Amino acid sequence: PMVVDASTLVSDMTGRDQDSLSSFGRSMIVTPREIDLLIEHSAALVADSVNRALQSSLDPEDIAALAGE
Repeated sequence: PMVVDASTLVSDMTGRDQDSLSSFGRSMIVTPREIDLLIEHSAALVADSVNRALQSSLDPEDIAALAGE
């Protein structure tokens, strides 16, 4: 996931029920530090997959050159 409730994260790490946790962190959303890098790599993978599926006659190097990589 790209985001998760802080209370869910604490519950998973401590094994405690979410209802037993204080209400302090319930409205907080947590995201990984490297989310930008993960999204960038995921987008590149999807784009490359679509390009290779639709342009099967081109070599991967040609597709990369046309995409400006």
